Amino acid sequence: MNKPFHFCKFCLMTVNIGEIIKTKALEKNLSQEKLGRLINKTKQNVNDIFKRKSIDTDLLLKLCEVLQYNFFEHYYDEEPLKSMRNEEFETFKKLIGELTKSNEQKDDTITNLNKVINANEQLLNILQEERARYKKETNKKKF
Repeated sequence: MNKPFHFCKFCLMTVNIGEIIKTKALEKNLSQEKLGRLINKTKQNVNDIFKRKSIDTDLLLKLCEVLQYNFFEHYYDEEPLKSMRNEEFETFKKLIGELTKSNEQKDDTITNLNKVINANEQLLNILQEERARYKKETNKKKF
């Protein structure tokens, strides 16, 4: 009995990660042998990696570190990561908007408090002047 064909929209990856890794290794002038030493693999394993369409995430992380390149970014336009990333962006946009509004409110509060401080300083100066005048007048009356 034949099983019905199941189509998975998430299974069609267009990223050829092996080719991308190969390109980045060549840009860094790393031979297969040298790259292999850096990631604890043989030259033949590296050659196999260059031919892969998919790769273990631990190995990809190691390659990111060694080649100083984010290979994961090539998957961000693929589903389901694309949808997840868009949701994250929307969440971040909303959070940034809320934080911006909060900062603007705090800036307004600081501005208003500075106005109060300035008014209090002016009042204090006036009171100090009045006190000095009062002392002066009081001293004149004593003599």
